[in-house]
Amino acid sequence: MIVFVGGCHGAFRELMATIAGYPQEEISGVFLLGNQTPLRPLEYELAPLGSELLARTWFVLGNHDSDRPEYLKNHFGMWDCHLHCRVITVEGIRIGRISGVFRQRVWYPPEKACWQDRRSFQSHVLASQGDLFEGRLPLKHWTTLFPEDLYSNPQPMDILLSHGVPSSHPHGFDVFDSFAKSVGGKWIFHGHHHEDYMGTNANGINAVGLGLCQMHGLG
Repeated sequence: MIVFVGGCHGAFRELMATIAGYPQEEISGVFLLGNQTPLRPLEYELAPLGSELLARTWFVLGNHDSDRPEYLKNHFGMWDCHLHCRVITVEGIRIGRISGVFRQRVWYPPEKACWQDRRSFQSHVLASQGDLFEGRLPLKHWTTLFPEDLYSNPQPMDILLSHGVPSSHPHGFDVFDSFAKSVGGKWIFHGHHHEDYMGTNANGINAVGLGLCQMHGLG
């Protein structure tokens, strides 16, 4: 069974209590859909899962994961489990990957993107003497979507995980729908608005929105 988890917002005790209701030996993967906002290193918060299940746990980042430096830094110990722009196979199902949200300063579809990639945006920030977090991007923009996240080296997948929202939601973006379609996706699982729903987008992609700390098991 594959388990998808809506935004925890630091409520890891609630998450652990919920996941305890599943037979852990039957869980082949746990996927956190952003807004973990951990006050301690994420591996400490998730330690009650046990080492074997922790090794099968993955995450994307949500917009609030860059609200405070400690939230972001507390993901670094599990950075190898950050699924952004990656695809892995679990139970024969290809699962990938988009962290973050659209922001006006960079890209807010359907408007044209101001910046295509992080390197050019970083150069602009440096030239304007802006602050970079960990020498890479301004803190907030560690969780900002860039066009390169969707259009550079896309890989086939069955399930798209995102923090941002597809068009099945009233505040969603059809760019997620078209991307999922282009890579062969059949499902989109997302967080962000903390709403529990299932829907189908115009192009036939199924979408599942998860509420606060809500879990959805597949398989």
